Amino acid sequence: MNGFAEMTDETGGGFLFPMDNIEEPGTHDVSPSSIARGCISETLFKLECLKRGLMPFEPSHHDTKCDLVLLSGKGALIAIQVKRAYWDSGRWAISSHAGRDSEKYRSYTVKDFHFLAAHIPEGDVFCFWPVEFIAGRKKLSWRSGISPANNWEDLER
Repeated sequence: MNGFAEMTDETGGGFLFPMDNIEEPGTHDVSPSSIARGCISETLFKLECLKRGLMPFEPSHHDTKCDLVLLSGKGALIAIQVKRAYWDSGRWAISSHAGRDSEKYRSYTVKDFHFLAAHIPEGDVFCFWPVEFIAGRKKLSWRSGISPANNWEDLER
């Protein structure tokens, strides 16, 4: 679709919504992209934080390696990078580096955030690794019964 659609807000005022990147209904692939799956994992993480009494805050832009900051029960601020695991050769794998298709990938450093929160879709498990553990690595592996799972208490240390 090209052009703009006129939308109306709750006050009756109108605004224009750009339609250039919107596809006609039924013409797009219904499988979620990796970006969409990542957004789902971040949303599930925020929901789980709220259930556990942790207050999540989001940066106002995406020019940071930190996806969100938590206010812990002890009043500490904890910077978190959320990653969704993917199935790879009989185990769950987690990319532990920064970068996009158009950028050169780089390993995270201890200055980027405090914890990587890996969302394992099987059972909606979250696993936490301190940035010191993942710094310099490109990929992590997760195996049920062997790797940490739902180790939320590590965030309070």
